[in-house]
Amino acid sequence: MPQRSTVVRAYAHPIAAIAPRKRLVRKTERDYSQALRHGFQIAFLLLNAWLGATFFRWVRQFETGIPKCTGCLECVAICPAQDALQMSFPRLGKKYPASLPAWALAAGIAILFFGMVTYAKVTGHWESRVSPDTYRELIPHAGQATHPMP
Repeated sequence: MPQRSTVVRAYAHPIAAIAPRKRLVRKTERDYSQALRHGFQIAFLLLNAWLGATFFRWVRQFETGIPKCTGCLECVAICPAQDALQMSFPRLGKKYPASLPAWALAAGIAILFFGMVTYAKVTGHWESRVSPDTYRELIPHAGQATHPMP
């Protein structure tokens, strides 16, 4: 019986031997998808650059030592001109006084704080559900606690 010879073709890639070649199809209309994609990428790049610059300027204003008003009234106390600086309510007609004395600002903050604490105690939001015995048991071991996420 004569031997049959087989022809083995060598392909650069194993899939090339299996997959048939696709026909080349040329489009007649111009494809704008790449230009559109690049346009969106450039727009988002510019948006991110603008956001980054805005955030950088915002952070720098806090780092450069520009004084911000915290309501401490120190500027009013050291100002040499009489009534040049003052704390006041927004004018809503002539119903409110033009300036607010320092003691009234301090009293308003204290009333607000103690009012909130009193409201929390009256409504039952001040006390915890954890008993004092549980706290006494857990506090000595507080240094051994770790965060659940590594």
